[in-house]
Amino acid sequence: MEKKTRWRFALLPKIFILALIAVPYGLPTAADDNSPSPLAEISYDLVNNRVQLTATIESTELHFLVDTGASRTVLFQTEKHPFNTLPQVGQTDVIFPALDETISGITLGSIDIKIGQHIFNPPQALLIQQHTPVGDRLSFKFDGILGQDFFEKYLVEVNPKTRIFRIYPGGTKLKKRFRTRLALHMIGGAPHIKFINKFPWEHYSKTKKLLLDTGYPGSMVIWSERHFRKAAGLGRVDELKEKNIGIFTRATFALGQLRFFGAPIFIAANEPQQANKRDGLLGSNVLSQFHHIIDFQSKRLWLTAVGVHKSGVDGAYYLPNNEDFIVRNFSRPSSSPILVIE
Repeated sequence: MEKKTRWRFALLPKIFILALIAVPYGLPTAADDNSPSPLAEISYDLVNNRVQLTATIESTELHFLVDTGASRTVLFQTEKHPFNTLPQVGQTDVIFPALDETISGITLGSIDIKIGQHIFNPPQALLIQQHTPVGDRLSFKFDGILGQDFFEKYLVEVNPKTRIFRIYPGGTKLKKRFRTRLALHMIGGAPHIKFINKFPWEHYSKTKKLLLDTGYPGSMVIWSERHFRKAAGLGRVDELKEKNIGIFTRATFALGQLRFFGAPIFIAANEPQQANKRDGLLGSNVLSQFHHIIDFQSKRLWLTAVGVHKSGVDGAYYLPNNEDFIVRNFSRPSSSPILVIE
């Protein structure tokens, strides 16, 4: 009898974009040349703010999304890449919290994913079969996902100035200095960041707990009903919730010494069933323009700006789950043009 397990995913598809402007603040820092040698050092592409690598399985080049929100490494079956020769050991229920859906996948046996000259052996990679509803929505632009099992094994360094991606053995101490160090709160194997900011719709500052999800191309999604009620206003709460219409707005917030001005934030009308009592998620937009290190072993995230001048971060609005939405401005409206892309 095939064994069934359940894994959680927090990957969100991009459906629409409304272009605005958001600018972070930070200063460059120096790196020590005596840092340990990486296990792998390869170039990467930035696709909608997300890190995408080229790796190989059985001599076939594949594109992988690097996603801290996904619990496991995943392959997407397509006509071009059916993955029929890979060992299959069982059936798996795959949970996508942000999509509020669960689908069946296949647990794979031992496979080799070659990154540069290094081989990564995910303990229980998942295969999502072709033409499943979620698979069709998620598998555009990439063939697979490197998830939390990847980060559990390696310290990951991303340098947007050089477009170089490096991995080191878990527990490596790099002799580099960064402007901001943030604690990662590991909950069920997933990294969360806690910070205190007062958003424009709030009367006082309160701690937020957000999943660090590099699979989401935007800046921030808030799932808290408390936030939605305050942002929507009493006269529209019931109507918006009934029609599942969220709110896009802009707000300034800080992570350590780095500040994000007018960052786009989506406030969802309804909370996903698998939200796990978190307030929302922090997307790859807050990392993509920064030299950063993600270290699950030491439970730390390091960030620093990459140049002397202010770095421009994509200020686009990315719809997390194809919701309808309204736009509310709690501060001075932006003079930037609005562009809608489907």
